[in-house]
Amino acid sequence: VDETTPVVDKAKLRIAHMAPWAAGDALVDVCVDGTTTPLPELDNLAYKEFTDPYLQLDPGNYDLLIAVAGTSCGTVALDIPSVTLGAGEIVDVFAIGGANDYELQIASVTGFNLTPIVNVAHFAPFNANSSVTVKVDDVDTLTGVEFGDIEAGLSFTPGSYKIEIVPDILGTVAISGTFDLAADTQYTLAALGDGTNQSLELAALVD
Repeated sequence: VDETTPVVDKAKLRIAHMAPWAAGDALVDVCVDGTTTPLPELDNLAYKEFTDPYLQLDPGNYDLLIAVAGTSCGTVALDIPSVTLGAGEIVDVFAIGGANDYELQIASVTGFNLTPIVNVAHFAPFNANSSVTVKVDDVDTLTGVEFGDIEAGLSFTPGSYKIEIVPDILGTVAISGTFDLAADTQYTLAALGDGTNQSLELAALVD
């Protein structure tokens, strides 16, 4: 489903749980700050789950937090800075970190355009303070990518590509995958996991 078409009078928001902060499902609730009830469709969000389709929200200011599931929004894992969503905006928010000395934090991508595009995201806190190199079909394509970075707007021709994530401190491939990229489709390829709580993998989100 092509979710990249703006809505004239609404903002579109996707929230994705990419934080390997605990083993198993690592369940969280997304709440409005100061309330005791999780938002509809955003309770018991498991690791690697995301809102699908995008939430359509009225333009305005939103003050949200991420809480440990089942605590009536009382055990706050991360207080998200308030964000103003404008009409026609499309925003992806990723909860990341929480393992291997990386704090739980937020990364986001705003304002997709409609051209074929690939965003590459380093959300895998598998090695403290280590940047990575992203290889595409054995060619170093992105270098010095830090944890939490989203390298946006990479153009690809349609086809199959081998993507590899190489921690610079190790020099060997830690995560890899092969992806078929279709014409007129937008993707976010996200390196996930910490190798302990959650396995390392490269996940593809169709935006």
